[in-house]
Amino acid sequence: MIDKDGVFSPQYRLTHLKADMPPQEFAAEMATIGAVQIDCYPWSAAYGPKTEIRGGYSDLFCYIGFRVFEEKPRVRHKRFQAPVYEDSCVEFFFNPFPEDSNDYVNLEVNAAGVLLAQVGAGRRNRRSLTAGEVKGLEIWASRNEVGGDPAAKNNWQIVLKIPFSFYGDLYGRPFALPRQAKGNFYKCGDRADRPHYGCWSPVQTPTPDFHQPAFFGALIFG
Repeated sequence: MIDKDGVFSPQYRLTHLKADMPPQEFAAEMATIGAVQIDCYPWSAAYGPKTEIRGGYSDLFCYIGFRVFEEKPRVRHKRFQAPVYEDSCVEFFFNPFPEDSNDYVNLEVNAAGVLLAQVGAGRRNRRSLTAGEVKGLEIWASRNEVGGDPAAKNNWQIVLKIPFSFYGDLYGRPFALPRQAKGNFYKCGDRADRPHYGCWSPVQTPTPDFHQPAFFGALIFG
């Protein structure tokens, strides 16, 4: 889809789920859910690990699942709000109310499931969320399973289970369904052996910059 400013903006319709489930159960169901891919690596064309995203939602939760085909992910950071983008990292940037708000939430997770979370209207206007604000989020990481990744040796998975009330509390209004929101999915590794920066919705800047809401795609619930 081309918007009014001539910018290409992809769309992704998330799958409606019949019931809530733990994030690891969503991971097991991911093969049945339509996927989009992070296949745009405009600043690191020599290397870009294949990354699939599958999204679903129930009446109360949003589920975002990533599968990254990366054999030796970098994992150094282990604490909440650490700079996990330096590791092998996946990111979900999301504005639930684009019709009247410029604020978006960035959730960034390394391969071990460590979270960095912020909210704001741009790169320079961000507020780090507190542990209390994100306590309702659940993160499942395949690398944390006993015996390692149960699916394969050459990939890793992350599932985010996000209550719609999380966004409701941040924005001061309910996330009512159906809804068309805006967002983007990213894959990066600033200090990986092979640094890379990829996106689902193409970002047209000369240097890597994920904080570009003008290039968010449409995320459709309903």
